[in-house]
Amino acid sequence: MAGSWTGRFRDALLARFEWEARAGRSEVEIRCRDLHDRVSRDGNRHPVCSGVMWIETTEGNCEVLLTPPGGAGLGLVIRYGLPRRPSPFGRSA
Repeated sequence: MAGSWTGRFRDALLARFEWEARAGRSEVEIRCRDLHDRVSRDGNRHPVCSGVMWIETTEGNCEVLLTPPGGAGLGLVIRYGLPRRPSPFGRSA
């Protein structure tokens, strides 16, 4: 798992994409709160988590289902089409 919080959230998100695609699903709905709780029990990392989710909307089919005020936070919900390629913007994270 990557050392930075950005890397940790990205690793968890990409692993979920892979798991769902292997299960034969064509899409997956990700809630920032769920991803955040899986990676960090610290409630202060939600801006990083939602930022990673937004970065991964740059590749492939996505639909933003719920956007919290300001666009970042635990209330963010995005449906990602599968399979998908990881965003090149998150690689250096």
